[in-house]
Amino acid sequence: MAVGLSALITLIVPAVVYLTGVSAFDAQGYFGTLCTFGFLLVYILISVASPIYLRSIGKLRKLDILYSILGVAFMILPLVGTIGIPGSTLFPPPAFPNNLLIWVFAVYMVAGLVWLLIQKIRFPGLIPMMKSSMDETELKLNRVKEA
Repeated sequence: MAVGLSALITLIVPAVVYLTGVSAFDAQGYFGTLCTFGFLLVYILISVASPIYLRSIGKLRKLDILYSILGVAFMILPLVGTIGIPGSTLFPPPAFPNNLLIWVFAVYMVAGLVWLLIQKIRFPGLIPMMKSSMDETELKLNRVKEA
């Protein structure tokens, strides 16, 4: 079901964009930028979450905090470069319609968050079940490492 829905969305969204008169080259650039925002957000979140996780298992070192800070800094740089800073000559904001892409991404992320919250209300055991499943996977990986 998920693969079919993903395939349908992957077909429909670019087709609609193309039918509205956007060239395939420009559309590729827009979708690539949206994907880049996603990758950068994930890398930033992992860089922030890693020291928190390492602290929770008692393995946090000062060097890990430094790596985390550097990771966030290096990911913010391309993000700022893509979004731009009003009035800056070093990082000027992109022209229309590229200036709207960060807002499209933000709406997409908010929609995902709303969906997660709805699922959490509909299925209260969902998040604990996911955490339990991740803990089980971690235990299995630790057993493999020890063997």
